[in-house]
Amino acid sequence: MNKYLRRTIIGLCAALPLATATLFLKTRDCCAYLSNHKDEDVEEFVIENIEQLIRDQEEQVGFSLFPPPQKIEFMLPENLRDEVVKSGWITYGLYDFQENVLYLNSGMLTLPSFDLSDIAAWVGTMGIAKNVKDTLYHELGHYYCDRLYETMLEDIAAKDDLNDPFRLDKMVSLNIIHEGIGEYFERVMTKEEDSFEDRDWPMKGEEFVDLEALIFDQKILVPERLKYDGGYHLVKPIIDQYKKEGILYLLHHIPDNLLELPEYQQKALEELSQKN
Repeated sequence: MNKYLRRTIIGLCAALPLATATLFLKTRDCCAYLSNHKDEDVEEFVIENIEQLIRDQEEQVGFSLFPPPQKIEFMLPENLRDEVVKSGWITYGLYDFQENVLYLNSGMLTLPSFDLSDIAAWVGTMGIAKNVKDTLYHELGHYYCDRLYETMLEDIAAKDDLNDPFRLDKMVSLNIIHEGIGEYFERVMTKEEDSFEDRDWPMKGEEFVDLEALIFDQKILVPERLKYDGGYHLVKPIIDQYKKEGILYLLHHIPDNLLELPEYQQKALEELSQKN
């Protein structure tokens, strides 16, 4: 079944009365279904346009970036596709810095032109299908960090013992900074404003993670608003003012106290200003 027909059927089923739609899928089932099918149109768009998209990013961020990733996959690794089926947790893209592979969940992505099949998929997923350009901009941010200093994260892990359960603060901070940098590279293109404020940071350390997932599944899940909106808020002024040097600082200096992130940001700006 081709992409156009597949997505149209999904959209129509979602638009039908609930009793009919449930015979085929629910929203989560729709997302799982699309996540297990590669969208050839998305693949073609990325291959044809990625060099231009990178040039556009360079113009906006104000410094030169790297050539495109050598390897891009247009379906998630199988374990993440299984996660969508089991839990409905959607991953739109992923950069694997160990394997140097950029993954795009092309079935859940829409073209910038938003054709009829994209509209059908958007309806079927209750509006959570995402624009391919926005996702690619975000994942390229992770890719740039990896290329900028390929061994950085491994060095930090070895030095700070991030796998030590007593260093949970470092692991959460790293996640916030890493996703914040990805958000920076996306939002500099989409022009989305910083809606997060310092007062939005939690007052208690346990509010930075999903305790149930940590205890029962040994997974560190940071609430999305903290790692994306909060992460962007944390890194934005540092990268705005100090570009690549700011990114290097962020990756070299992982906060060790989650309750002092505004102070960390101010310290970073002060230390970087003294070097320039």
